[in-house]
Amino acid sequence: MVRVLSAMSTCGMYDYAGEWLYSVKLPAKSGVSGAVLAVLPGQFGLAIFSPPLDGHGNSVRGLAFCREISDRFSLHLLSPPASDTSVVRRAYGGDAVRSKRHRLAAQDDALKAAREHHESV
Repeated sequence: MVRVLSAMSTCGMYDYAGEWLYSVKLPAKSGVSGAVLAVLPGQFGLAIFSPPLDGHGNSVRGLAFCREISDRFSLHLLSPPASDTSVVRRAYGGDAVRSKRHRLAAQDDALKAAREHHESV
């Protein structure tokens, strides 16, 4: 984990890595596909996919979104949270939020059997 965060902090955003860490303050990794992954260890991870790239090969909108989130919540890799509240307001497990998809009776029966088997193990 420490090695990954070190690499993300120092070279994850290509030639923009130093400016990124200074201005956005979050370790991140971008890809020339338009993907940006940013993290605040112990708090959250963030993934953005938006293909238009800047001159460094980073997602233009991904950079802007990360900067906005960081500024809005006063996030910084080296600082404790600005408040006692987490940036993440809610988290749900798959068992708490059920799909609203309508399935065939046979599909419902198969899912119910799998759930019962999983709970009995």
